[in-house]
Amino acid sequence: MPVQRNSTPVRTASMRVERWSDRPAGVPLRAPRHPGVLLQRYCLDPLALSQSEAARLLGMSRRRLHELVHGQRTMTPDTAIRCARRFGIEVGFWLTQQAAWDSFQAWKRQSPPVSHFLVGRNISIS
Repeated sequence: MPVQRNSTPVRTASMRVERWSDRPAGVPLRAPRHPGVLLQRYCLDPLALSQSEAARLLGMSRRRLHELVHGQRTMTPDTAIRCARRFGIEVGFWLTQQAAWDSFQAWKRQSPPVSHFLVGRNISIS
């Protein structure tokens, strides 16, 4: 953390920006929407389908669909194919959304690199 002249630690907004500026290519800057949330918003809601009706239509359990639309279950290739067949949205869309979600969540779980603990100190890393 940067230090003021009186040695009181100061938090700056740039610290958060520094951490996220190191993210690798392909990791979204903002949290993407979980594909299950998109399924609810763009498929189930416009068609006024309940989760029970949609689960029956997709050939899966109601619990599985419930967990998916609440972001507690992943959009597997099998589920993506079922959604593509029933709702006409490409398999690739669902799987790309899941990959974006997974990569962002993995990035969030990572601890910051050591260099972020050394901000404002005269220590170099080789």
